[in-house]
Formats: sequence, C-alpha cells, structure tokens
Amino acid sequence: MNPSEIKVDHTYRNRGKGSTRRTVLVISEKIKPDWSGRGPKPKEPGVRFRNENGRYPQLIEELYLSSFANWAGEDVT
Repeated sequence: MNPSEIKVDHTYRNRGKGSTRRTVLVISEKIKPDWSGRGPKPKEPGVRFRNENGRYPQLIEELYLSSFANWAGEDVT
C-alpha cells in the first residue's frame, strides 16, 4: 500500500495469506521505532499499532510508516 493510504483507527491485514491484522493507534513524527535496517533511520513518521490476532494478540508495536505500508495488503476496517 501507499503510505498515504494508512490511517489511524483503521485495521489492515498483511500481504500474502492476509492472516495477520493490525490496527493503527497513532501516526506521529514523535514515534521513533527501533531501526535495524541498512543505512540511516528513515526521516518519516512512526506508526504505533496493536496486533489483533496471530502469535501475540493485543501486543503494541511500532514501525516506520513506509515499513508498515509495505507490510499492509489491504484495509479491512
């Protein structure tokens, strides 16, 4: 998905099988997720989200907006 399509209070499922669902709680420049990628940290907002199912339901996590958008397959709100 395009990062501009990611919205607060919407639930997304992953690409592929689409079995994991995540609900976006906050999108903010103040959120600075851990970065283990190559190169410098992205200069973009972070996304705080809640896992709705899967291995760790209700777990709160953070990703950079572009990473979340890359993970997201479709809005299932």
